[in-house]
Amino acid sequence: MDVCPAPHEKLLNSDFREKEPQKWISWQFAVMLGAVTAFVIFAANAGVLVWTRKNFQNVAGITTIFQGDCDVSNNAATIFHLAVNILSPLLLSASNVCAQLLSASTRKNIAKAHVKGRWFDIGVPSVRNLYRIPLWRTLGWIILFASSIPLHLVYNSVIFTTFSARSYQAAYVSSNFSTTTDRWNATIPGRTQRQLGTLADLQHNFDQLRNLTVRECVSAYTGSTNAANWGNLLIIASNVGNLPPVLAMKGFESTDGPGWARDIRCGMGQNLTVQKNTTGCVILNDGKDKIMGIGSFAHIDYCLAESLEAKCTVRISMVVLAIVTLCNLLKVIVMLNTVTSGFAPLANVGDAISSFLDEPDITMEAQGPLTIFDVRNREWQDRVAADFALDVIHFAFRNLVGRGLLVCGIAAWGGGVQAKSLGNPTDAYTADTLIRTTLDASIFSNILLVNTPQVLISFVYLFYNNAVTGMLLAREYGNYASTRKPFRTTRPVGQQRTTYWLQMPHRYVLPLTAGMALLHRLVSRSIFLVQIETYDASGSSEDTLVDTINACDYSVIFAIPALVLGFALIVSLGCLSYRKVDPGMPVAGPCSLAISAACANVMEVYAARGPVQYGVLTNRKPDADGRQ
Repeated sequence: MDVCPAPHEKLLNSDFREKEPQKWISWQFAVMLGAVTAFVIFAANAGVLVWTRKNFQNVAGITTIFQGDCDVSNNAATIFHLAVNILSPLLLSASNVCAQLLSASTRKNIAKAHVKGRWFDIGVPSVRNLYRIPLWRTLGWIILFASSIPLHLVYNSVIFTTFSARSYQAAYVSSNFSTTTDRWNATIPGRTQRQLGTLADLQHNFDQLRNLTVRECVSAYTGSTNAANWGNLLIIASNVGNLPPVLAMKGFESTDGPGWARDIRCGMGQNLTVQKNTTGCVILNDGKDKIMGIGSFAHIDYCLAESLEAKCTVRISMVVLAIVTLCNLLKVIVMLNTVTSGFAPLANVGDAISSFLDEPDITMEAQGPLTIFDVRNREWQDRVAADFALDVIHFAFRNLVGRGLLVCGIAAWGGGVQAKSLGNPTDAYTADTLIRTTLDASIFSNILLVNTPQVLISFVYLFYNNAVTGMLLAREYGNYASTRKPFRTTRPVGQQRTTYWLQMPHRYVLPLTAGMALLHRLVSRSIFLVQIETYDASGSSEDTLVDTINACDYSVIFAIPALVLGFALIVSLGCLSYRKVDPGMPVAGPCSLAISAACANVMEVYAARGPVQYGVLTNRKPDADGRQ
């Protein structure tokens, strides 16, 4: 960058005086802020880990910290997951800043590389720099990157809720069921003594059963946690002809999305009937169970159900929490080590230009203006077209195709995108939308499954951040062709401007971080972990725990906004790419060779400390080859 003061400006020594020494260099302040954030999260996680281990029983790595009202457990889990979805992007952003600084070059690194004709990326997150920087910085970068993967893979499932589900008997009975004295085994051959006993108990407690309309009945037994509030069920049919007291009886699990409720629901709003040997709204188990002794049809009047207390718990996976806590600690250590290491990275393009003007790069003195395309020995148009097209296609693929496949996949697992998946988003789970292929998997397998999209989102964030950072660097660098202004540096001197951000201003960082936090939240509600404890509703005060089911559930009502937000991010990136860079300056990108070639201080020793502007000087003496 050939620089000189404006002709009408008179430079004074006072214009270039050293500023008051700062306790923190601006990049150190940014990393320290990230370290404090990571430490607060680490302290909170460690505190919960110690408190849980001390006060609650640990069974196979799982600890129950609350058991009781389902609304309380749902609210507790929601608050925690909201906190995680906010803190995760903040932690990722802090790690990204520190990793960018660790991979940044120093002037000493650049001097060695330029002698060999090699170059460093400046002002952007860089993987290619890792091969040419000291080992301790490469290891720090790897630790930051590697520790982010477990955080986003399991953090959302540190705390989860367990819901109860009951096995129950549904009997289709006539309206004279409560007064008849007929023996049940005469009308429902092949039933067990336990089922007969259940019918006897229901008849004995007939007046204590809860009366529900057909619509209320269907809603109660096909809702989410509502199904755990209900036990054995009588479906009352009108007397039509000479019907027996019990028309049919079958056992169900509330996690199955009971067939009787589906059959009734398909005729909702009409004159609901029970029909024999038809394929319509029938109370049959796929045509295998026949209603004994029934005529052509029987109208369903209402339902009588046992009202029970739901059982919900809040549980913590101690193994997952320990992994998260360890990852947080590693981040804190790396960030603190970075702050106190004493190395001086060229954190942004202002740092680099200022350094090249104060201490000219002798390897580039006779080069003249260069572009990054000259350095790479490739045509500008080919490079821009290829890079930008690949970037946009890559980003679009990850967002639209990736999330589209996610929705299609979970729909296929769950048997299709059903109406229940578009229901009330506050429901903890619904029997209709459980992903059946995950019912036999372990809890840790399901944790990995439901959080895999979170890792993909984190990679998308890194890509998006890199793309926007590169655009903003090109814009800031190009502005020096049209505007005379001081440099923005992390260690300002003279009239240079200080900065607490590297290359992406807060007006970009804050919306991007907020958007990613929202995306994390939407995806975490699109597919989520469910643990269900199944009880045998025997009619006694103490239910018997039969089994614990680990499964994944999905909700399209959250997946659709996630897709919309992903599309909005693509559009935003496309709009940013259309912003023009000021003409008149070689396209350098982050290439240290091209940036160094543009810097030539022929007027003032301290030119970098005042306002500068790019220009090509033609009054220089020719070199040995006759070039000026």
